[in-house]
Amino acid sequence: MQFKVTSHWGEGYRAAVTVTNTGAVPLTDWHLTFQVTGATLHQPTDTGETAMSGDVVTVTPAAWRPALAAGAAVTFGFGFDGTLVAPAGCLFDGTPCELTYVP
Repeated sequence: MQFKVTSHWGEGYRAAVTVTNTGAVPLTDWHLTFQVTGATLHQPTDTGETAMSGDVVTVTPAAWRPALAAGAAVTFGFGFDGTLVAPAGCLFDGTPCELTYVP
């Protein structure tokens, strides 16, 4: 998984989060959570369901999206107000994961 900053300005930034299915079966009803300290979500993704509670962002696929096939990837775009810092605390379906930060 990757968290890539796509633009940055004085008091905010946009990022693209890519989820890749590295397993052998399609993924349905998955969820990803990660922390972004010092920022608030101002523009949630339009390709999934997004929520932010405190500093934790939760992403789930939109109901209209097909299952994420084995080997396939999907990218979600976000807008944040606040400090640009590397995300932390990545969980995929409740299991710790690595979210590579690309500034």
